[in-house]
Amino acid sequence: MKKILLFILLILLIGCKEMVKDVQIDGVNLQNISSTQHTVNNQTFEIIPYYEPYLNFIIEQQSRTGGRTRGDIFFNTVIEPLGQEINTNPDDLLSTYSLFLTPNNTRKLNDTIKQLDNQHNEIISYLKKAIEDTTNLLTSANEIKIFLLPFNPDINSVDMDGVTGFVTHDGATIVLQIDPAIYTEESIKWTFAHEYHHAVYIETSDYKIRRHHLFDRVIMEGKADAFTKIVYPEYTVPWIEPLNDDERHRVLYFLRMRRNSYNAEDIYSMHNGGAGMPQWSNYKIGFEIMQSFIENNSDISIKEWTVMRAESIIKNSDFKSILE
Repeated sequence: MKKILLFILLILLIGCKEMVKDVQIDGVNLQNISSTQHTVNNQTFEIIPYYEPYLNFIIEQQSRTGGRTRGDIFFNTVIEPLGQEINTNPDDLLSTYSLFLTPNNTRKLNDTIKQLDNQHNEIISYLKKAIEDTTNLLTSANEIKIFLLPFNPDINSVDMDGVTGFVTHDGATIVLQIDPAIYTEESIKWTFAHEYHHAVYIETSDYKIRRHHLFDRVIMEGKADAFTKIVYPEYTVPWIEPLNDDERHRVLYFLRMRRNSYNAEDIYSMHNGGAGMPQWSNYKIGFEIMQSFIENNSDISIKEWTVMRAESIIKNSDFKSILE
């Protein structure tokens, strides 16, 4: 057994490739500007610190001329290059994610970047462990890139435990935004696990070849949280706390009336709270439906339910009445 464990350890070590360089910008000496590769379970991940463009923004906005706004500079130095890197329309980043609004508190942003750079090795170690934990249960054929960005200093990160993220439309890239003063080992691992499930779902299902109605979006989040709960049984966050009976009734009624809706405003209402529903209703009810489905269908594997259509999940749960 010891020989086997040693052999596995050697494979993991061989699968890791790190390149460390540094760069100095306006007195800030970034030690981590190059990527780290980690290969485990026959899958390769590239972890990329995206700190330098934010420093470039800070410097350029201090000496802006020619009528350029701070927003213009942020778009040109941070958003547009990121969009090119992750194969995403830069305008979509601005319109979809509030964390990409132009930061006003550049002093705090500067401090955030310094702290992230100082804590980079710790963050990498947590991510590597999360990669191993998740790929032990579910693998992808894709090589996945993970971009590490500073959390917008103008936005409170406490509710998110200092970490938030998203997956690109092709499932090939995970973007994590991190507040170095708030994040924990758990929040790094939990957020990665959630977004990783999205990435695998996008790659292995018919996600990329069809439109997604409200049920699809709700169950997609429920699947990601259910997967995270399996990987990390201690996973506890506000957006999977159970709804009370009245809230559940309102949320289910909302879903039933809009079962075929492609209106983005409906998912925003569920996420932000509206029509008598609490914040994160899409996550909460999605998680409840998935927990019911898993309990009722223990013979269906993670790999199998990952690619199942939302209607099939709901039909085989205790919430099938919303399909009627």
